[in-house]
Amino acid sequence: MPALRLPLDASRRTAVGSVDVSGLTPELDRKKGRIMKEAYRLGQIDPVTGELVRMRNARLQDCHVCQNFRDPAAQQAGASEAVLALVDDYEAADLPERQKVALRLVDAYLTRPDDIGDELRADLLRHFTPAEVVELLVRLASTTGNRVLRTLGLDDDALPGRDQLAPGLRVP
Repeated sequence: MPALRLPLDASRRTAVGSVDVSGLTPELDRKKGRIMKEAYRLGQIDPVTGELVRMRNARLQDCHVCQNFRDPAAQQAGASEAVLALVDDYEAADLPERQKVALRLVDAYLTRPDDIGDELRADLLRHFTPAEVVELLVRLASTTGNRVLRTLGLDDDALPGRDQLAPGLRVP
């Protein structure tokens, strides 16, 4: 099912109602960037697992910016386009169970928070340390901020402030 967007025509993509949001987008990006840097600073999650989690989140939210961004460290560690494509049907994919558990957390966090029950908690703690679980959750919390921009139709690369998404990020 495609994600829903508020119906904003091109002339109103930097305004919602009577509120000009063109200056808000760069500030949101800067704040989100700081949270993401903290999540990456924790450094417990390997780059490929982190990139799979980020891509699953991007696909579920249908965020154009996030789907086009590639983490250079994750690419160097093996997160090729073919690997990232596995997030769409990860349960049937040839991925380590650890990565599948992380992706199950993404699904539950974004679509069925009530499914974060005893079984998923046990699987998480079987495959991840408590610090790694915290990092996964911080990464998810920081990237779900895109839901607001996505819903408002403000996740377009052409919007003011897209060049300030985060220093050093590469959007192909």
